[in-house]
Amino acid sequence: SPLGSAVLGKRVGDTAGYTLANGKEMIVEIVKVEAYAH
Repeated sequence: SPLGSAVLGKRVGDTAGYTLANGKEMIVEIVKVEAYAH
């Protein structure tokens, strides 16, 4: 996903940007990272 690709490898405090389906840019800030357990 565009969001997943944008945040891959980022750390808490980092920002990441990606393009939405409507062409607009979205900027997100990483505030917490947690492991996902299946």
